[in-house]
Amino acid sequence: MYYRFQHILVGIIMRIFFKKIYVDGLDRLPLKGAMFLVSNHPNGFWEPCVLALTFPFPLHFLVRGDLFQKPILSWFLRLTNQMPIFRFKDGFSQMRQNEQSRSEITDKLKAGARILLYPEGSTKNIKKLRPLKRGVARMVFDAFEEDDQMELNLMPVCITFTDADRFRKDIMIKIGTPIDARSYIPAFEKNKREGMQNMTGDLFEGMKDLLINIEEPEVAEVFEAVAPIHRNNKGEKWLPVVEKTGERLEGEQELAKQLEGLSEEKFTSLAKKSAAYTKQLKKINTEDQYVGGVLSVLTTVFWAIVLSPLAVLGFILNLIPSGTTFLLSMFVIPKTVYYGSISGLSRLGVHMHIYYPIITIICWIKFGWVALFYMPVACFTEWVFYRWWDQLTYLYQKLKLHTIYSKELKSLRATRASILSYL
Repeated sequence: MYYRFQHILVGIIMRIFFKKIYVDGLDRLPLKGAMFLVSNHPNGFWEPCVLALTFPFPLHFLVRGDLFQKPILSWFLRLTNQMPIFRFKDGFSQMRQNEQSRSEITDKLKAGARILLYPEGSTKNIKKLRPLKRGVARMVFDAFEEDDQMELNLMPVCITFTDADRFRKDIMIKIGTPIDARSYIPAFEKNKREGMQNMTGDLFEGMKDLLINIEEPEVAEVFEAVAPIHRNNKGEKWLPVVEKTGERLEGEQELAKQLEGLSEEKFTSLAKKSAAYTKQLKKINTEDQYVGGVLSVLTTVFWAIVLSPLAVLGFILNLIPSGTTFLLSMFVIPKTVYYGSISGLSRLGVHMHIYYPIITIICWIKFGWVALFYMPVACFTEWVFYRWWDQLTYLYQKLKLHTIYSKELKSLRATRASILSYL
């Protein structure tokens, strides 16, 4: 029950925090039987939230074991289907508790649970699938030792963020083809170590085509510079926020392949042009979407006017929690690889678990059942506010580029066109 409640809250926050969530492959999901969902791990907090929202069934999660040492936090984690797993750096004495965790995992699987795992073993926000550890295979082996008739699938799934640490960016999710874990039983029986290696290798092969997988750091750097140009040329619909299509990811995967296929001479030239373009953008504090975006200024003005009443209402209704979250992001939350995760978590806590319940109770005392509409209206109008703010920002940047930086705009557009000629 509590998991379902949190599922709703996280779904609301994610639709505000991210502009678009693209999902491909839901039709490949087995709807029956136990399952290990095996994902990459580019961020610290958003992957479980995104996948919990995406899949049409409850998930269980393995979480850092040290978080369970505080009773209140442990109680909350258990309520949301989270189980402890300890790492080498937690110490040998803690690692011994993994025996109990593995037993709990097996019991959950026997009951038909779907468990989310991150076999990369750590968080790193890169456009690449890192080598997988054998923990998944070990847990599969433990499960089959207790019940070799268990129906158990391995479900590869990968997440790609356009920019995991920035507010209101996009996510692309691709679900792979299920792997029947029972097919590895003969290999396990013949040689446990080789069986686990084979399973881990097959999982890697099943995952690597589900994300933007760039091996060379130099190519990845150029990709980050030219990908916004590629995206902005295509435009993006506002709704639905969660869109079931793989076209966006496929387009960016094709872009990565094009970059990898360039001759050394062309790649070097493109790298110089894209670096110069990025430097120019930063110098005048703008972005590619304002230089070459497909939005019409008249359309933007229209939406800025139409959305303004709801946007102002959203600003007023959410001023306290949004202002608190903003201040936390600016002055309290450390600017680390976990910045986006902690920022999202603070938003979930401040908005959903503190502000809205308090205001709803106060309004209930004064206005009765009408108070139940406060949270839905506040959330919807906050989403409208950010869309309205996008329109104002677009208009401001366009005006700035065409007046103060008109010479720079001409140079930027020329460089942009030159970059596009390579793609």
